[in-house]
Amino acid sequence: MFAYYQYHGEREMPVRSATAPLPLCLFLLASAILLVAMGCQPPQPPYSHEEALDTFQLPAGFRIELVAGEPDVIDPVAMAFDEYGRLFVVEMRDYPLDTEPQGRVKLLEDRDGDGRFEQVTLFADGLSLPNGVMRWRDGVLVTAAPDVLYLGDADGDGRADVREVVLTGFAATNPQLRVNGLLYGIDNWIYAAYPRVPSPVRYAKEFGDRGRALSFPAHPDKPAVDVRSRDVRFKPEAGLVQAVAGNSQYGNAFDAWGNRFTVWNNDHLRHVVVPQAYLSRNPYLSNPVAMHSVSDHERAAALFQITTEPEYIHDSQHGRFTSACGISIYTGDQFPPGYETTSFTCDPVHNVVHRDLLVPDGPTFSAQRTHQDAEFLASTDSWFRPVFTTTGPDGALYIADYHRPVVEHPEYAPKEIVDHIEYRPAAQCGRIYRVVHESSGQTEPPRLADADSSQLVAYLRHPNLWWRMTAQRLLVGLGDRSVVPVLEDLARDEESALGRLHALWTLDGLDELDAALALDTLEDPHPALREHAIRLADTRVPQGQRRSRLLKLLDDPNEKVQLRAMLALGVIGDRTDFTAMERITSRNMESPWFRTALLASAADNPLLWFERLTAKREFLGEPSDGKADLIKGLASIVGARQKDQEVAQALASLSSGPADAWWSTASLSGLTAGISQGNRPRLELAQTRLLPLLAGPAAISWEASFSLAQSLDLADSPQLRKLLRQASSRAHEPTLDTPERAYAIRLMGLDPTGGTAESLRTFLTPQHSEQIQTAAVEAYVSTHGAQAADDLIENWRTLTGAVRQTAVNELWSHKGAVSKLLAAIESEQVQRWSLNRSRQRQLMRHADPQIRSRAKLMFSDSLVGDRQSVYEEYRPALSLDADAGRGRDVFRRVCAECHKVGDMGEEVGPDLLSVVIRNKEALMTDILMPNESIEAGYEEYLVETTNGRQISGIIAAETQSSVTLRRAKGEQDVVPRESIAGLRSLSVSPMPEDLEKDINLQAMADLLAYLKSL
Repeated sequence: MFAYYQYHGEREMPVRSATAPLPLCLFLLASAILLVAMGCQPPQPPYSHEEALDTFQLPAGFRIELVAGEPDVIDPVAMAFDEYGRLFVVEMRDYPLDTEPQGRVKLLEDRDGDGRFEQVTLFADGLSLPNGVMRWRDGVLVTAAPDVLYLGDADGDGRADVREVVLTGFAATNPQLRVNGLLYGIDNWIYAAYPRVPSPVRYAKEFGDRGRALSFPAHPDKPAVDVRSRDVRFKPEAGLVQAVAGNSQYGNAFDAWGNRFTVWNNDHLRHVVVPQAYLSRNPYLSNPVAMHSVSDHERAAALFQITTEPEYIHDSQHGRFTSACGISIYTGDQFPPGYETTSFTCDPVHNVVHRDLLVPDGPTFSAQRTHQDAEFLASTDSWFRPVFTTTGPDGALYIADYHRPVVEHPEYAPKEIVDHIEYRPAAQCGRIYRVVHESSGQTEPPRLADADSSQLVAYLRHPNLWWRMTAQRLLVGLGDRSVVPVLEDLARDEESALGRLHALWTLDGLDELDAALALDTLEDPHPALREHAIRLADTRVPQGQRRSRLLKLLDDPNEKVQLRAMLALGVIGDRTDFTAMERITSRNMESPWFRTALLASAADNPLLWFERLTAKREFLGEPSDGKADLIKGLASIVGARQKDQEVAQALASLSSGPADAWWSTASLSGLTAGISQGNRPRLELAQTRLLPLLAGPAAISWEASFSLAQSLDLADSPQLRKLLRQASSRAHEPTLDTPERAYAIRLMGLDPTGGTAESLRTFLTPQHSEQIQTAAVEAYVSTHGAQAADDLIENWRTLTGAVRQTAVNELWSHKGAVSKLLAAIESEQVQRWSLNRSRQRQLMRHADPQIRSRAKLMFSDSLVGDRQSVYEEYRPALSLDADAGRGRDVFRRVCAECHKVGDMGEEVGPDLLSVVIRNKEALMTDILMPNESIEAGYEEYLVETTNGRQISGIIAAETQSSVTLRRAKGEQDVVPRESIAGLRSLSVSPMPEDLEKDINLQAMADLLAYLKSL
């Protein structure tokens, strides 16, 4: 039974919905009672193939058909058609825990043309958690971390007799977070999604391989490449592998024009806007923006499932995207108009396939929901688990149904039920469906394997991307250069823009693309061709020949072309190009993509850009977020370059303007951040220019003075001594605003001689506010390490909780101070609970074996077992009367340091929209037992620097030159890779385990009420 839709104006209304009318409900109820009375039970999952077809709901005009199912196919997770029209299917039978390799690849054939694959051959088996497949040469490439394997069929019998490791080094962590999504790109590279997210704690032993630099066993002469938590592309024959912008969990998709899309569990569609090649050329650029979440209906978007008896591990899996995967863009020719810009995303937990309409939005897209209060495909069957979609040679949408009662991994299941879940049901199932439209016509069976080169060129015009891309791959693989003239003719064919696109890239793949043809295409009438021509010209046309064309394209009517031209000009542009670049920047100042393009281009000339913009009156007039971000970014690059003269010139520019100007504040913030990326440079020339700026509040704030002085290591200079005297005087002025006094105190902590120790100790008394005391602790520990530890420990019981926490955080960065703190706990000078459980766990994993051993003796008894007893103590909070308004105050006090809601809080922890839909029991478990299930990507890391510092936090961003660690209150450190002596996971959540100290039963009830109201 299908549910169909009819159209009423612009809105789709269900004619037959998942909720039956009352008479029908009564009839069904009576029928069920009669069946029970007769000793019969209504059918339960797993339904038969025929029964399952009656469970689906689709828009009007569409129908779903089964093309393969168990026992022929079991646990399918990925598939790919070959040039014969055969279907390779990957079976991940060993999920979730691969006690032994059980993964397989099946080869399916439809020999009688009825649309059903009746011929099934076991192509390969004995694979460990395989999850991606792509046709390649005489076989397939398969992702099975840590490897990408080539499985070849040398004798043509439909079975793999060749098994080679093509590329290796991928992390073998949780099966949901492994390399996957193999796709052949328009540029003749093979793309793969690579989440590379640390595995949570519980199954660390099973999944302990966190990956390494990628290498080709067949090319030992090629250096290994560290892709640093990004997706990848590679060329097996050449032994080339590169990181690409973006990071996808399970899925990888291209549209017809080569735009690439990724996915994450609660973010169902993301567009990669800025290519990695352009970002990589500026090693001083930290946290560049490259990828855009395109949904206009939230990241953790609402879903409308119709499942009769849904199977949930916890309530967070209800109502919103929580398992988004298997994305594809419809690229066939058999669906109605409008579907050519459609994206499909699976959510197996909700038993649905979601559809969005991709609408151009500047250089990127906006994804708009196409069905209101419904999904494109939904099922009442709780075992229907769609995990992969693709467009077939026939223009149908193919869907891999994993078909299990549970798809959640044990790592993310509540501990109390993890041992009671049937992860591998006795009924082994799997289905592959295709969705077709009633208007679909007959399509010819694909026989591209039998086509000669000229016929393959003709297929480059085919309206279905599968045919075009398969023909291109075969032509490049054949290397038949006799078709070059025909390809060049097609590249100039005015009737087929898509044909021109594939002809150009096929010529490029054959290394036969003529520079003149690439230049001519820069003026193609189709904007996508102009954009691709810029990419092709990068490697095919000398700089001088393409520069004038690129300058012209900065004023192209299409913003994607403008952005690509700006990125390309950043490589070859010189000072004479600045006027044009300024024009396009000013026109797009509020676009993060154009700002990123400029910053990526400013590796060699950031000061020139900085001075030109800060000298323009019209630019400095009305402030805006875009202007401030651009100035801050340019100043950061100036600072990160560590050129004394450049920093001096930037500071001189600032001294000529008002200290409280918006651009002055942004400039100082950026300059400080950039300089901090280095190893405390001398910056001798800059120091001589600091005095006018570092003269206290008369010039700039004490906050800016502290930030600059901290970044520009002044050593024991006259300037610093004068500044310290001023700071000491201002710090003792009770009339000065407390925040400014606190920064003056922090500035005192920069005294390299230690002469400020006595003065700093005077602030560590109850007569001063917590803000003043915490500033004094930070300053004191930064310059007096072990001595400060002795004084703080001696006065520990006089310090408030906030000051103690600051002391712990500051002492944590000094190895000697950590030892003293442990000794004080052993002697009971310091209470053991002064170190929260997360800190205790970190000490038990400390790099120093002596500290590690002492910590285990000291804390192991308190960390034995779990936090279940605390949870039981707080269980009454679940039934108390609660007030969400009071809960908001609790959130602001306890949670906002790491979680953000609206304008309140900091984005350190996970997106709360993906969490608050859980029931109150699950939410309270997360609050009181944070280490039981760590959200992917939010595990705490420890960085040890070459100068002895220890910095902890979640990894918020990585670039070629730096790692960014983020902590509570939004504080973060950008650590240059050259300064990293060691980096390792602490296998704990940054969220403390003892929040009950700050939340009583009533406060917990109120907090849960507030979270559930979001």
